[in-house]
Amino acid sequence: MTQPVIREIPLTGPGSGPYSITVGPDGALWLTLAGSGGVARLGLDGEARTYRDDPPGSRPLIIAGGPDGA
Repeated sequence: MTQPVIREIPLTGPGSGPYSITVGPDGALWLTLAGSGGVARLGLDGEARTYRDDPPGSRPLIIAGGPDGA
């Protein structure tokens, strides 16, 4: 039996406040960063990307895939 591996992946630094998570159609993890007002994507290759298009002071809480799988 293969032992699971847990790896910590830094996102945007202290206070990013990961809150909600979902799995995208490509298997990547998408999560809201309520503390820093953005969204992050964790790819299957371990690459982390942060997106911040929200207005200043926003606090995204919930994330979900759309009906088209996006």
